Amino acid sequence: MNQKKLYSALHKFLTKDERYPGLFGIWHNNGYLYASDAYTAAKVHYEDYDFDYEGQIIDKDGKELNAKYPDLESIIPRIDDMDELQDALVTDIFEACQNVPKRSNKEGEFSALNIEGFFIHSCHLIKIIDLFEVIGETPAMYIGRKSRPIILKSANCIALVMPEIKAFGAKDLLFTIEEALEFKN
Repeated sequence: MNQKKLYSALHKFLTKDERYPGLFGIWHNNGYLYASDAYTAAKVHYEDYDFDYEGQIIDKDGKELNAKYPDLESIIPRIDDMDELQDALVTDIFEACQNVPKRSNKEGEFSALNIEGFFIHSCHLIKIIDLFEVIGETPAMYIGRKSRPIILKSANCIALVMPEIKAFGAKDLLFTIEEALEFKN
């Protein structure tokens, strides 16, 4: 796993929201790298983990942040409480994300996929797909029966994405998986 590509993929998860200063960097904890923007999160086991950074939050510029990292472990649901999606459906979801426009902006316009009744921003799924490509693993995808996040999990990575719960506007592009597969961008 290429360290530069891994950190670059994790940087896509970082927030720019001033309310969450701990999420401006990658947290190094017990051999894992954590990154989140409060809508998506990733936890990666990294074989070449640098224990010199243990317990530190490191920003995109390589500087240590003086902030507290949230307890991401507490929001990762148990896989036992979730349903695993079939591999063919996961493949279709990944392909569908690549087809739809990559919109997510301050005006609130976005493209989203309807996955088992949950609307997920395509831009959030794309950064998760990119992370798994860098890691070189194919994840399984889980939908919660009792909990809201959608989980993607492989041997060395777990990522989660929160569904959109806001009301949709006329300018939002909402797709079923089938519609997204047929969409010509």
